[in-house]
Amino acid sequence: MINFSHVNYLAVAVATMTSFVFLSIWYSRHHAIGKKWLELSGANPLKHLIYIAPISFLATFAMCTLFAGFVDGSASFKDSPLKDALLKSVIISCGFIIPLLTIQNLFYFFGGRKWQLILIDSVFYIVQFAIFAVILTWMRQIK
Repeated sequence: MINFSHVNYLAVAVATMTSFVFLSIWYSRHHAIGKKWLELSGANPLKHLIYIAPISFLATFAMCTLFAGFVDGSASFKDSPLKDALLKSVIISCGFIIPLLTIQNLFYFFGGRKWQLILIDSVFYIVQFAIFAVILTWMRQIK
């Protein structure tokens, strides 16, 4: 069960901001992965940054808040909160996010887009949820 009564919203805010910085670096045209993603997608995010940035930030905050409720709600490894949070980040990424991206990108793939977009986005989300796990666990211990 997801339990929001123990969620540290300061930790959620820090994890969201850190993840958003990671997103900015990962998809940056100054970073090799970002260059490849821009090349493969044909997108120009700077053209629509005024819309993309706030929506991405709010979506990241929502994902992090739900993840915090999920992580704080039940523990598989009671002796290791970080191990538990990282395991849950992998479960969410591999069980929900990556299949969703795969389905979404299949429509793009048949429209001529490249499979590497799925790989780039999938790795991003695995790392993003790992960032959530590390920060939420660390800040839970320093309350």
